[in-house]
Amino acid sequence: MPKHEIHHNAGEPASNELKQLLLQYFNKKEVDRIERLGGRILIYLTSPYHPRKKKNASKIKIDERFVSKLKECRDKPLDLKSQISQLSVKQIRELGKLIGHPLRTKSSRHELLDEIIAHFNGEEIWRKISNIG
Repeated sequence: MPKHEIHHNAGEPASNELKQLLLQYFNKKEVDRIERLGGRILIYLTSPYHPRKKKNASKIKIDERFVSKLKECRDKPLDLKSQISQLSVKQIRELGKLIGHPLRTKSSRHELLDEIIAHFNGEEIWRKISNIG
């Protein structure tokens, strides 16, 4: 959130621009008090908060077909991450139960994603080590 802070020294007159700005929002008595006693003027710019909506999260069904789709792209970490990142926390936990991978309850979403990705990547790494497929 961008902000601008102006320190006004006591006894100094405010510049015309600053005085005009302050008079738009405060009465003359309050502006005179800032000039006489000094003070700090803060200007913040904020925009309304809009939570990110995951459009695909509710449409993705966590089932064996989805798991097989993830297993197909386990050797492509970026594709795997992009598919799993679309899921909500509830869906990630459901996926963990379906694949038999226990997930900690107090983990953040980011940690849950990392664990699931590591699970699928781990299978690929073991396949390469054992020279299967």
